[in-house]
Amino acid sequence: MKKSMLAILLCSSSVAASEIEVDLNNLSNISKAGTDNLSIISEFNGYELSGAGHRKDIQLAGLDWLFFYGVDTFVEKPNSDKIGALTDIGSIEHMPGDKPVHANRYSWDGGSYADYADQFNHAMVLNDGGFSFNVKAQGIGRYQLDLYTHNWLSSSDVTACINQQCVTIKNDITTHMTGVQNSIVFNTTSIDDQLIVTYKRVARQWDYSQSEGYHSLEAINLSEVK
Repeated sequence: MKKSMLAILLCSSSVAASEIEVDLNNLSNISKAGTDNLSIISEFNGYELSGAGHRKDIQLAGLDWLFFYGVDTFVEKPNSDKIGALTDIGSIEHMPGDKPVHANRYSWDGGSYADYADQFNHAMVLNDGGFSFNVKAQGIGRYQLDLYTHNWLSSSDVTACINQQCVTIKNDITTHMTGVQNSIVFNTTSIDDQLIVTYKRVARQWDYSQSEGYHSLEAINLSEVK
């Protein structure tokens, strides 16, 4: 059944995402890359446009956070600048639209994703492109950066670098709509240490289209590991 469903997903280019029958219980997957000083843990969860599936309730809190919607539009934690601005990489086509599609339900002090129910998500077609940003925790210790994205049948690489050490993880779950949480755990030894995060679409064998890939940035959350 799983093999036949995969064949249907790969061959049915005209079928809308909400019309494909998917066993959401079998889409979750967790993988890890890196060392104790710098690591990335990826968790994948399938979901449907109707709101069913593995959507999670995410509380954006901690040292800094951003929630994205629309085109290059976001809500951020007041009076904090630890997460830097996004920089586009390569070929990117931003996709304005009229329907919000988020893999999770986000809330924060004084608001939630529901306040932007009439806004489209921060969606992009990444041909050979992606985005990057830097993070300055401004302290010495151990931190976690959670990057929440989703994609439609398209793979990506997430790379994190600090103090000339880098680690990359492959996000390869490409069936149906897939929510991805990349959690980067890193240590700082100076208040000036800077984490650089890069998200880039990389075509894999089973991607829906080798020439383009649909991705959406949902939220970024920085917290201290106690």
